[in-house]
Amino acid sequence: MTHQTDAAPGTESAPLGISLTPTLTAPTTTRLRVLYLMEGFAGGGAERRFVRMAGALNRERFALSVGALALGGPLEDAMRATGTLILPFVRRGRFDLGPVARLRRYLRAERIDVVHAMHWLSGVFAVLAATGLPRVAVVGSTVNRVYDTSRAGCARLALDHLLWRRMDQMTVNSTALRDYLLARGFPAQKLTTVFNGVELPDASRLTPETRLAARALLAIPPDAPLVGIVARLHPQKDHVTFLRAAAMVRQQVPEARFAVVGDGPERAALAALAAELGVADAVRFAGHLASGDLALPAFDVAVLCSRHEGMPNALLEAGAWGLPAVATPVPGVDDVLLEGRTGLLAPIGDAQALAERTVELLRDPARARQMGAAARAHIAAHFTVERMVREYERVYVAASHQRAE
Repeated sequence: MTHQTDAAPGTESAPLGISLTPTLTAPTTTRLRVLYLMEGFAGGGAERRFVRMAGALNRERFALSVGALALGGPLEDAMRATGTLILPFVRRGRFDLGPVARLRRYLRAERIDVVHAMHWLSGVFAVLAATGLPRVAVVGSTVNRVYDTSRAGCARLALDHLLWRRMDQMTVNSTALRDYLLARGFPAQKLTTVFNGVELPDASRLTPETRLAARALLAIPPDAPLVGIVARLHPQKDHVTFLRAAAMVRQQVPEARFAVVGDGPERAALAALAAELGVADAVRFAGHLASGDLALPAFDVAVLCSRHEGMPNALLEAGAWGLPAVATPVPGVDDVLLEGRTGLLAPIGDAQALAERTVELLRDPARARQMGAAARAHIAAHFTVERMVREYERVYVAASHQRAE
């Protein structure tokens, strides 16, 4: 395998006319040069995963830079805080292919070994830019979009197959997604499962003081039972069912409160629904927060009622904080939630069942605490950032080796 000699800090070249700033890594002579290609810095799970990876990648073995098809967004500052170089390959319109040429020049000038593309569009740009560059390996990632069974979704999946076959490796983040793609003919030798990872809060943070601070942020009374959901406000996450269940929970636990953490196009409609259901006074729409860690310590029960998922980061983060969860049994959830041990399941779109499972936990705090402790142990054993990053590092090395053969 061929590797490049890195320039000394502060002396990076600047192809494309981009002003490069020094990275926070020590110089070595054998680092694999990796570029993360992101569509932007929105607050979704995939974007958060790349930020976590950038912070934990072994910089003695890997020289990392990040390319972005759009700047701005709540996670751009978090990415910059990792000390990672951000390169703007910004699109100037929906049909602008200029970033492909700029990206291609960067790959050649900086002798990039591996491009890891997040999501579909960045995968398209990575494949086009790397075509004809035999030493550049392309690694893709996909999450839950393949579950779209509409005519348009099936057409996109057919295009995805053509795109992914040009890639050296495709990573998926759940067992169900791997099985789904294998059943549809995707080559097994190009498919790798890497579960998402989250930071496990230190036990010293699991205190009443942390809980009270989070409740103050959310404007929730200190002693009110609190049910929360952390998810972008999008139909996929089915906040409608969450709010309908909230109204039913209130009938049995009148003092209960509900926190909706996240933002998105459905916010106005959901606020109107809360008012229509008569629970507007009990529901706190907190908007986007820089980290779920700011809100999760306030919860008694975490809910995720999605209609489909890849690997549900919201459940990982809730479990890391020692919270029991109520979730829908969509593919990907079964890797995280152990029914009856770390949480409970409710059928998709069934507000009555969601309310009943939630009330079970609110009325039995001892059982809820037991489930929360089991959830934290499960996350610590299987879903840490360190484990996730080491597995991705192995993918990068293997893909680069294959290209060098």
